Amino acid sequence: MSNLIYDIKRGYLTWNGRSYRAISGPFRNGTLETGKYRIETKKVVSNILNKVGFQSSGSNQGWFIPLSPLFDSNRFGLGIHPDGGQKGTEGCIGIQGQAAEMFWKAWLTASLNNRPNYLVVVEDAKAEAVT
Repeated sequence: MSNLIYDIKRGYLTWNGRSYRAISGPFRNGTLETGKYRIETKKVVSNILNKVGFQSSGSNQGWFIPLSPLFDSNRFGLGIHPDGGQKGTEGCIGIQGQAAEMFWKAWLTASLNNRPNYLVVVEDAKAEAVT
């Protein structure tokens, strides 16, 4: 099973070699902090209705994958969800446009054992790969 990687600079969430256009911030607390997060795979919420910021624009299907920082942080209520409504999030990772539907389909078709347990947020994945 592989981890998710979110590259802040490039704005992509990557899982199993596939990248999905995503954004974190700039509202409220801004971009998600760099570091490692536990993905709460057993606390995922699907079929969210009437919450535009959490719904995919193509299907109006909403979902939320909760995240817990594995480092000292005063931030909570973080997660991964479609970036519906106004572009941007309040500190979560919002997957944009059609990429949200593609990511959610991949999530649903992966068995629970093959879903990622961790998210690693990096400032610039290419720069980190070089060092």
